[in-house]
Formats: sequence, C-alpha cells, structure tokens
Amino acid sequence: MLAFSPNVPRVTFGAQTLVTGGLFTLICAVGLVAAVAPGRLRGIGHEAKRSPGAVGHHPDCPEFSGHVLRVYGRALCAGCTGLALGAFLAVLGGVLCFFGGFSVGGPSKVFYAGALLVALGLIQHFIDMGSPLLHLALNVVFVFGAFMLTASLRTLGASFYVDAYLLASILFWVAARIRVSQEEHIRVCSRCPEPCPDGFR
Repeated sequence: MLAFSPNVPRVTFGAQTLVTGGLFTLICAVGLVAAVAPGRLRGIGHEAKRSPGAVGHHPDCPEFSGHVLRVYGRALCAGCTGLALGAFLAVLGGVLCFFGGFSVGGPSKVFYAGALLVALGLIQHFIDMGSPLLHLALNVVFVFGAFMLTASLRTLGASFYVDAYLLASILFWVAARIRVSQEEHIRVCSRCPEPCPDGFR
C-alpha cells in the first residue's frame, strides 16, 4: 500500500537510483559473504560448527537431512547456499538495473511477484517439506524477490521514503530469516531424546 499510495511525500533526487541501488547491492554483497563465509561476520549467530559430529552449521543427524545438500559428496547448508545464489543473482541484477540502465517491464506485476517470493522465503520452514532442494530454492527466491521489489520501485519512480522503507524492511527480513532458522534448529534438537554435543539448545 505504501508503494502505491498517492499520500506518500514525493522526495526524489537525481542520484536516487544510484543511492538506492548502491545500498541494496551492498546489503546483498554482505549477505553473500555471510552465507559463504559466516565466520568472517561476527555476531550473526550462524557460524559453522567445528567438530567431527557436525556438517557445516548442523549436527550430522537425520533430523537435519532437509537442511543439508549433498553435491558431489560434499555437504552444503541448503539455506546458506540458496541465500548465496540469490544474493549473487540480486547483485548481478542490481548492477544491470541500477548502474547499467536496464529496467524491469511491467513493474507493478514484478512488484507483487517479488512480494510473493519474499513471503515464501519467510515462511519456508512451513512449506519446504524436508527437501533440501526446495529449501535451497526458497532461499534463492527470497533474496531475488527483494531485488524484484527494489527494481520495480525504481522503474515506478517511487519516493525515496518508499525506497528507504523497503531497504530497512529487507534488513529486517534477513534478520527475521536468520532468527527463524535458529529457532527451527533449536526446535528440532529440543524434541530429540538423544544426547548430542553438536545440537542446538
């Protein structure tokens, strides 16, 4: 409603696309680093576990099979891999749209499609059905949906108030996504009767 409301104060300036695009691309770039090498960013609470009984961020346990993607014998965190792929695509799209002069067609439809993809990414733990591939895909579309929202607003010529609100919302969504993931891990471990030094408590 805010994006399309005529009552939002019109604040625009010449470098708005560059400022909005630069901030969005920076958020995605930091997110890409957090997904690929979480140990480099302290305090996000998603560092890899360092023990023989752990696989990436997760205990080596059947209960976490839906969180781990096996690629050529290597175990990857499905969520982080999806976020990394989504962030890479979003950075690429951001460079093309905000700095390369490309614009999205049908921006209103792209906006609502992006909102749907973000929503799917936020509720993914209810719909991933324990599939690591679906878990990965939902994280890809979560980040790419945020790009679709940002790019469509720039094509629509939205007020900077709306741009700033969206960027703040994206930061909140990412923080919420991480928090929900942590809570999901704790929930899985809390219902397991087996003692496990690598579990989440």
